[in-house]
Amino acid sequence: MKNKVIRISDEFTGEGEKLLHCPRCDGSYTHQGEVNVFERGEDADDGTHVRVLDNDVKIDRNLTDNPSRRRHGLTIAFDCESCEGGFLLDIYQHKGNTFISARLSEE
Repeated sequence: MKNKVIRISDEFTGEGEKLLHCPRCDGSYTHQGEVNVFERGEDADDGTHVRVLDNDVKIDRNLTDNPSRRRHGLTIAFDCESCEGGFLLDIYQHKGNTFISARLSEE
């Protein structure tokens, strides 16, 4: 999936806080859901995957959905009240840099 623009604003927030907007409709009423954490050494073929959803934690070695091709990654699923669509927020490392990107959830 192609990465979408992430908009983070100061509206309706206190000092130092930022508000995440839906990349589909620009709505600001988003809700966190499933969280996936991927941990591995640089360019390692294996690592650890932790999935947190609905008060349950699962741990396995499956790195298939890791947003990083080389290192650690984090994916947080969001639902939007405004458009009832979903999106994924990815935070990942690549060559010493940390990237943040958003992808629309599959419909």
